[in-house]
Amino acid sequence: SRVKQSKATQSKSQQPRTGSTNQRNLMARAPASMDVFWLVGNWSECSTTCGIGAVWRSVTCSSQNEEDCANMKRPEPARTCHLQPCATWQTSSWSKCPDECGSGRRRYRDVQCVDSQSKRPLRPFHCQAVSRRPLSSLVCLQKPCKTWSVSPWGACSGSCGEGIRERLVYCPEPHRCSTALRPNSTERCRLEPCSRWAAEDWEECSVSCGEGQQQRAVKCVSEQDSVLMPNSLCEKISKPETLRKCNMQECKKKSVCRKNATSSLFCDKLKLLGRCLLRSVQKQCCFTCGS
Repeated sequence: SRVKQSKATQSKSQQPRTGSTNQRNLMARAPASMDVFWLVGNWSECSTTCGIGAVWRSVTCSSQNEEDCANMKRPEPARTCHLQPCATWQTSSWSKCPDECGSGRRRYRDVQCVDSQSKRPLRPFHCQAVSRRPLSSLVCLQKPCKTWSVSPWGACSGSCGEGIRERLVYCPEPHRCSTALRPNSTERCRLEPCSRWAAEDWEECSVSCGEGQQQRAVKCVSEQDSVLMPNSLCEKISKPETLRKCNMQECKKKSVCRKNATSSLFCDKLKLLGRCLLRSVQKQCCFTCGS
């Protein structure tokens, strides 16, 4: 088939002919000349500025008779055109302002770039080429805050050392006090240092037998670092004993010496010389030295 966009020259079949009527009818039934073709015009502009549109062009047979070009494939007179999406900013409803008081409160909404026809999400640059992005947040009007009310501090927990004390903190009107300015409801507190009795080692017994006594020192010290504290801080604690009995067994009775182990004359001389202080002499001359 042949398609041209220029004006077609008149074909030989369209030239004036002479002859009988039968000859003219025969020529009318004859196939179209090979010089017949489709004439097409230029495409029009797209029917829309965004999204899916259409373009058109003229399509005519060069002989001005559509039947002459019927055996040739007719070019398409129209087709769809795809431009950039029809982008638009889509916004949701504004959220409510927070109930809290004070400044810095804001309300929000969703802002999204979408295709206005299909509503499918688009990348933001499609919408930015059309218009500025709408605001997604706004500052709420300032709501003045009430002052927090507090109760007196309670007693410190524990009996000594570091503890915790509490108080009641409340807002006179719900949601009208700033959470950032809320006073503490608990704090650390200190009592007297925790103390204990510290006992030293027992001293030696006063006797080796026959019921003696032992003593030891007991002091009041702090639990944390064992620093010496006044005894009054340990009064509530049971104090360990500082005195106890010891060596309760009976003492062995000494045997009475009735005769020296050596010569009494010799023992008398040793006694005169003051040798009875020696243990060995006491053993040999027990009668003389003991008298």
